Amino acid sequence: MSHRATNWAIQQRGLKPATKIVLWFLCDRHNPDFGCFPTQARLADDAEMSISALNDHLA
Repeated sequence: MSHRATNWAIQQRGLKPATKIVLWFLCDRHNPDFGCFPTQARLADDAEMSISALNDHLA
């Protein structure tokens, strides 16, 4: 987890709420030393949405 990344995500403006949630979970999975490589299934589960909906927010 990267507190710096999650704090950055919270500060972003102009995003749809669900998109911001996806961004936050991406940032939460970020490791400053190793990067961020969660699967779509993991992110969809974290954000409580379908993979299809997740992909809409990642696009």
